[in-house]
Amino acid sequence: KSLLGEELFNETINSNKQIIFSEDQFGRGQLFMIISGKSTDDINNALLEKSEWIKSYFDKIFIEKQKKYLFGNDRLKNLSEEFKQKYGWKLQIPWGWEVIKELPDSNFVWLGRELPYQWFSIHWENGLIVEDSTMAVEYSNNFPQAYYKNIKYNNYKYQMEQVIFNDWTAWKSYGIWESIDEARGGPFINYTWYDGITDRTYNLNMLVFIPGKNKATYMRQLDIIAHSFTVI
Repeated sequence: KSLLGEELFNETINSNKQIIFSEDQFGRGQLFMIISGKSTDDINNALLEKSEWIKSYFDKIFIEKQKKYLFGNDRLKNLSEEFKQKYGWKLQIPWGWEVIKELPDSNFVWLGRELPYQWFSIHWENGLIVEDSTMAVEYSNNFPQAYYKNIKYNNYKYQMEQVIFNDWTAWKSYGIWESIDEARGGPFINYTWYDGITDRTYNLNMLVFIPGKNKATYMRQLDIIAHSFTVI
């Protein structure tokens, strides 16, 4: 009650507004969720009913903060502009990243950073290369060995689904990658889609290697970078 004030507190008790978000409640950049109700059952029911809304709200704030962190004034604007001029697509690239490999003849660009190891690659081909889910699985599975050489996907927890990616209908695969030569691996995400305007099939691939630590945040960072991809 002391956090909300009497008027707002009474509103949460007597209406359907049991959940309130407050920013910078005890510290700058902090998101604080306040839940109130007449009983424990009221609170539990509100949480169940609005669980997706709560998750989406926290996701929205997380993405906004990560974008500020990843794409601040220090991002590699010159490199992004260079790729735009050379290849006709644009990607926001965070500071500290570098080009690991660039093969113009193969339409392949491989970016990365160390500690933690995060890899991000872009590949494209002319025409519609992937027409259905069977072709999407085959394309995705062949990609790492074709372009990284010593990496493959493990069948364990491998998933493929059709999603909307930046207004394109894309095939998203995700799961575990592993090294062919060494005892190392980690999570991956891969997006494949066809762009009718440029008549190209694009493929974005993301890998993380950070043994012994939680990888979820680093994968979400890569996904945010992926969603900055645009075709010019």
